[in-house]
Amino acid sequence: MEKRLKKSVHLLGELELADEMQVAIIEALLSGEMTVAELSERILGSDYEYHAGYMRIRRALEPLESKGIVSRAVLGKPKPYRLTIYGKEKLSSLATGESLPSLITYWDIALYVATLSMATASALGVSEGSWLPVAWIYLAGMSTVRLVHSLRRVI
Repeated sequence: MEKRLKKSVHLLGELELADEMQVAIIEALLSGEMTVAELSERILGSDYEYHAGYMRIRRALEPLESKGIVSRAVLGKPKPYRLTIYGKEKLSSLATGESLPSLITYWDIALYVATLSMATASALGVSEGSWLPVAWIYLAGMSTVRLVHSLRRVI
């Protein structure tokens, strides 16, 4: 998979990246997790003004993070950035020419709508003492699992 990811780096224009800095960040993160300081040193070299380089990398990371391509650790002091599962899927789909994966599928949307419908019907007491509350609890569990699965691809 790593070979496919590296092959697709030249196709990154389809990810709507703003500049070469974002491409360089993705290339650097293919080798593993890195902090902003490590990214700055790897991309800009050791002879750069630290604060300016640090801020330039941070500004380039923000849109990548908002698109779900990279994320950083929530806990711990270093807080390294890494490619997300979703970001890797997008890169590998560019290499193979497949369509880009969606975070939430039509089945997920249908499941969420069914869950909300059952919750509304249960709250309104449409059919007291029937199977409706049990179905709502079952659908709520399924919706929660799918939501967590989608979030894990981005976080």
